[in-house]
Amino acid sequence: MTAFVTGDLARARSRFLRTGRPALADPGRSVPRPIAGSWRRSAQAGVDAKGSATRQVTVTSTTLLARCAQIPMRQLVGQLGSLEVGVVLSDDESHVLARAVCGRTAATLLNGIDLAPGFDFSEGFVGTNGVGTVIETHRPIYVEGPAHFQERFLRYVCAGAPILHPDTKQLLGVLDLTCDIRDASPMMQTVALQAAHAIEQQLRVATARPGAVQPDRRPGGGRAYPVPLRQSVEEPAPDREPLRPSMGPTEVHRAPLPEAETRPEFVDGVSLSRGTRSSVWQLARQELRGSLRRDEATLLLGEIGVGKVALVNEVASLHRLHVHVLTADMIAQTGLPGLLGDLGDEDAPLTGDPVLVLRNVHLLPAHSLSELRRFLRAPRVHGAPSRVVLTAERLTEDEESPLSALLPFIARTIVVPPLRERRRDIPAIAQSLLDALEPGRHRALAPEVTRILAAGYWPGNIHQLSDALRFAARHRPQGMISTGDLPPHAFSTALRPLTELQRQERISIITTLYRVHSNRSAAARALGISRATLYRRLREYGLD
Repeated sequence: MTAFVTGDLARARSRFLRTGRPALADPGRSVPRPIAGSWRRSAQAGVDAKGSATRQVTVTSTTLLARCAQIPMRQLVGQLGSLEVGVVLSDDESHVLARAVCGRTAATLLNGIDLAPGFDFSEGFVGTNGVGTVIETHRPIYVEGPAHFQERFLRYVCAGAPILHPDTKQLLGVLDLTCDIRDASPMMQTVALQAAHAIEQQLRVATARPGAVQPDRRPGGGRAYPVPLRQSVEEPAPDREPLRPSMGPTEVHRAPLPEAETRPEFVDGVSLSRGTRSSVWQLARQELRGSLRRDEATLLLGEIGVGKVALVNEVASLHRLHVHVLTADMIAQTGLPGLLGDLGDEDAPLTGDPVLVLRNVHLLPAHSLSELRRFLRAPRVHGAPSRVVLTAERLTEDEESPLSALLPFIARTIVVPPLRERRRDIPAIAQSLLDALEPGRHRALAPEVTRILAAGYWPGNIHQLSDALRFAARHRPQGMISTGDLPPHAFSTALRPLTELQRQERISIITTLYRVHSNRSAAARALGISRATLYRRLREYGLD
């Protein structure tokens, strides 16, 4: 909000508290309607606007919700870097279960209002806030300074997003970002929504496994997931000193992305090792080469579009091996036994010395995973090649992973690096992709283009880079490709300097647009904002 709007909001709050008449709060103008509604509920509940009482409650931090939130919260802390923000998780009773903080100042700030595990932030007890008001409305909320009901929260800004059960859409809790009003930005709302969606994805994976326990009401309030978990979140303590989470690399299991304009099969045939200077890519090649030489069952893990099958093709060609790819869709529709039986017929002969690649096995339904497990026990018994390579999106190191039942039969796991870890290789990779897009044309990229591509943010990795080059080649059918030919998402920076939160929102928008294949209506829904807001953000961030 601007200082003018914040000033109007403060005056409206004062009038409301003085008169007790909601109409004078001018809802919908200087006071957003959700805030005005929360003020009414707070007053009706008898909340003392000048009060500072706190209420401790008994919480269980070893719930499935707390566990599924652990990695997204850690990841968010890593993304926010040195920004002084607290990340808070609550259950559906507004009881704080866990928190993570960026910096000591944020910890002190949150401790000043008891925003810590084991404290009650229900709207009926402390008034308008980013936890309790979300629980009351089941909607995201951005509460800035004077929008709070209680005076002690006036120097704070919080953005809360609901966490819903992925199947039943039952409200399970809230993910909240809180910081000093001087450090705040409305972009916090988008960041909170993205983190809440990541937690919901973790819940989807956890509750989809056989025998998963569904939420149930426990005595004393809250919804429990009675599954024993590792201790991983901040526990209530008398001094409420925050636990700073590990900053090690983590990955979140994501839902499958829609197919990009450039089909994966295009990237499969492109050499991604041309002029490589990346030690992580070279290590992955070396490990895969050893696995194929020893006839080991191998699992390639990596983000979408990193070139896992392309890597297999490269290494296999060095040893004159022939690659046969079965996709997750093919396996789910036809069944693995049927596909393996068809490999030997005249329509799909096993030529030469074969390597069988089972692509995106993390997307397989439970019955197909069972078939795959039986096959991996003894592939030769099924008449299939002994060299078997599975590919999957990189998952969390979690015993509840859908691939956990396969791991005993996999000799080696190899992590294929994302494009952001191969920045020095991007110019050579881009030239290889461009040559493959236009065979025999000998097109070139301007030096400034290669610099921009190397600095770009590529959520779809090499698949998305190839999409950008296809766009540029269509824009300029002849001659050297220049910066003006690139699509907006190829640029890593906006048209003006951005705060860290704004940078994170820009990344979120780029990622979401890629996931929904540039469908802006779908992107706005996924981001939890209106289409008008999305179009405004696209203009602000140079993405339109």
